[in-house]
Amino acid sequence: MGSPVSGHELEKYGMPNAFKCQKKMGDYKMRLPLERTSMGGAFKLNGYRTGYHGKWHFGDASGRGSPLDHGFEVSIGATHKGSVQSHFAPYTNPDHIKQVPPPPMSEPRPDGTYMADHLTDETIGTIKKFKNDPFLVVLAHYAVHTPIEAPEDLVDPYEKKRNLLDETDQFTHDHNAVYRTSQDHATYGGMMTAVDNSLGRVMQALKDMGLDKNTTVVFTSDNGGLASSIKEKNMPDIPTTNHPYRHGKTWLYEGGVRVPLIVHAPDRKPVEGGESAFLTTGTDMYPTLLDLAGLPLQPNDHVDGISFAEAVTTKRDGSVRKKPLFWHFGIGPNEKEGRGAVPCSALLDGRWKLLDFIDEGNRELYDIQKDPYEKNDVSNKFPEIRKNLFIKLKQWRKHWADDDFYKKELEKGEDGICVAPEGMRI
Repeated sequence: MGSPVSGHELEKYGMPNAFKCQKKMGDYKMRLPLERTSMGGAFKLNGYRTGYHGKWHFGDASGRGSPLDHGFEVSIGATHKGSVQSHFAPYTNPDHIKQVPPPPMSEPRPDGTYMADHLTDETIGTIKKFKNDPFLVVLAHYAVHTPIEAPEDLVDPYEKKRNLLDETDQFTHDHNAVYRTSQDHATYGGMMTAVDNSLGRVMQALKDMGLDKNTTVVFTSDNGGLASSIKEKNMPDIPTTNHPYRHGKTWLYEGGVRVPLIVHAPDRKPVEGGESAFLTTGTDMYPTLLDLAGLPLQPNDHVDGISFAEAVTTKRDGSVRKKPLFWHFGIGPNEKEGRGAVPCSALLDGRWKLLDFIDEGNRELYDIQKDPYEKNDVSNKFPEIRKNLFIKLKQWRKHWADDDFYKKELEKGEDGICVAPEGMRI
């Protein structure tokens, strides 16, 4: 949730170099600098009640840097972890190599309760608590994510469909990796249904409380689905495909970075059923929600985001981006390259997309308007465009946090963005 909450490209805080911090700290306990006013804080300062539920993934929920430190008065189920050990209560796995506490919920549930249902209950409870005031409530599900688990009654319909298929677990080869091209993982289908049911329950709750006509609802995802591995034999365990888009999670092809985004703003005269060609990313969520709520923007805080509210409320695509969209994915020191992904930076500037496979010394250029599935590298046809985009990419990387940044943050101890485990000297 880093970019949507902060309005910053995470590279501003050295995420490509954050593995130095990770290696020293022994875990993912990076956090957003506390002096920044993030999305929760901005809404709270404008008189909104604020609640956060589910996956946080930066800042330890038991220490500084949790949602409570960033403007949310309610925080339920948030930890610095990106996943749970089990989606079924008590949300732990005794066979897991490293035991970690389950996400902190407001109250325990019977064993076997499904996490997505539990978080939905908690979210609806917070909305009921806030219903007489303006509010910002975030529900960030741990699904769909490994471990791939779902209730049997949700999985069974997909098992029946899978059994009718002549071929399953189809894949193709690319960049020394294999990635799934068939959508036939039954348990993953059950997880998707659980999230879909959750959204339906929230929408119905808003209607039951008389809030459906003046509440903006946003549905989106952080990245494409996990689709790749380095070994063919792993394909049955790879849960999804983003086909016809190329690759998926941890890759910067469209299958990894192109995600659903649905904005329902009934009180802002939206374009019903409209689609927009506006290029947007997670950093835009913060200013857009302020804009849709009629609140003043905070450009000194959401420095990398721009509002796309105009694309929601009119037939225009909204403000023109004055700079490209950028991405970077690096391999951490404790990560195995099990998905086949390699360190890569990418930018999308209008119709042109450049991918820089750093360790390979290879760059690929695609015309996304004509070739959204990235089948035809046109580097040789447009060498000047590739050259100019690479200059922009290198310039962007100059703004990454460096070793000096981390040295200073580590020296700050509990006031820095790297949190040391208890007893570790830094």
